[in-house]
Amino acid sequence: MTFEERVERQLSQADTPEQALQVATAATTVAPEVQKNEHISSMSHVAYEEVVADRLISVFGTSVVDPRQDRRRASRPPYDVLVTREGKRVGVEILFGDPSRTIDRRRVEDRVLRAFTEPDLDAFIVVCNQREPSRSLLERVSDLVPQGKGFQYVRWADDTDTPALGRIVEEQL
Repeated sequence: MTFEERVERQLSQADTPEQALQVATAATTVAPEVQKNEHISSMSHVAYEEVVADRLISVFGTSVVDPRQDRRRASRPPYDVLVTREGKRVGVEILFGDPSRTIDRRRVEDRVLRAFTEPDLDAFIVVCNQREPSRSLLERVSDLVPQGKGFQYVRWADDTDTPALGRIVEEQL
C-alpha cells in the first residue's frame, strides 16, 4: 500500500472531522504532493472546514453562525460560513493547504474578489492553515476590498488559534 493509499484510507476511516484533520495535516506536512490527489484534497478540506466552522459555533453560537452545507448548489455563496449579528454579515472562507507554506497570493485575491460580488456582505475573512502572507500582500488584497467593507486573513492551525479567530470575527461584526 502506498503512502497516498494509506492517507486516503485513514481519512475515510476517521471517526471525527478532528481526526481526519490530524491525518490530513500530518500527511500534508510530510508529503505536500499528497494534496494533488483530488479525493484526499477534498476530504482534507471538508474536515478542516467542519472543524473551523465548529470552532466558530463554539465561540458565537448557532444563532449567529451559519455553515453553508450544500456545496453542490450552483448558486452557492462565495464563502463557507456566514456570521451575522445585528444586521452585520461576515463571510468566512475556509481553506486547507500545506501548513509549511505561505498561502498563494492569487488564491487570496480570487476569494476576496468573488466574496464582494455579494453586495450585502460587510466583511470577508479568509481562514487558512497555511502561513500568513506578507504584510505587503495583505495590503494589496485590502486595496481590492470595496470602501466601507472589511477583510482579514486568519491562520488557524489548531485550537490554540481559536481565541484569535473569535476576536477577529468579533472585530468585523
